[in-house]
Amino acid sequence: MKYFAKVGIISLVALAACNTPVRFPPEPYIEFVEYRILPPTDTRPFPALEVEMYFRDGDGDIGLEPGDTLPPFCDTCDYFNNLFVEVFSKIDGEFSVSFEENSRIRDITPVGQNKTLEGTLQYRVNLNNRSSDTLLVEMRLVDRALNESNLETTPEIYVGN
Repeated sequence: MKYFAKVGIISLVALAACNTPVRFPPEPYIEFVEYRILPPTDTRPFPALEVEMYFRDGDGDIGLEPGDTLPPFCDTCDYFNNLFVEVFSKIDGEFSVSFEENSRIRDITPVGQNKTLEGTLQYRVNLNNRSSDTLLVEMRLVDRALNESNLETTPEIYVGN
C-alpha cells in the first residue's frame, strides 16, 4: 500500500492578492502537461515514467494528513488514496488496464483566507509491472470533500524494452 508515495508538488501557488481573487470551482481539475522516461539507476534497476499534471482547486482541500485514517480515509476505504492512477498497456493494438499506482498526497491546503490552489504535480510510475512497451496513464484527483477531478489521460507513450 502506498502512503504519500512518489508525488512531488513542484509548484504551488495560493492565489491571493489585494485585487479580487481568482475563483475556481470547488472540484479539483487536472490537465496533462508532459512526461519523462527515467532510465534505470543503481537504486532502481528498471525505467520509471514521470508524469506532470497541472492542477487547481477552488477551496484548497487537497491532500490528507497521516492521521486522516477514519472513514472514508481508512486504509481499507475507497478514499484512503486521493490520487488514482491506472496504467494501461497496449497489447495487440488494444489498451487494457495493466496495474494501478494509486497514492496519497499530503495536505497542501494554503494558510490564510484565500484557499484557492493552483500548481503542478509530478508523479512517478514504476514501470517494472508493465505488460508492453506502449502505455497510457489515466489520473484522477479527489479532495477531502470527496469531489473528484476530471479523468485525465496521457498521450500514448512508448517506453521501449
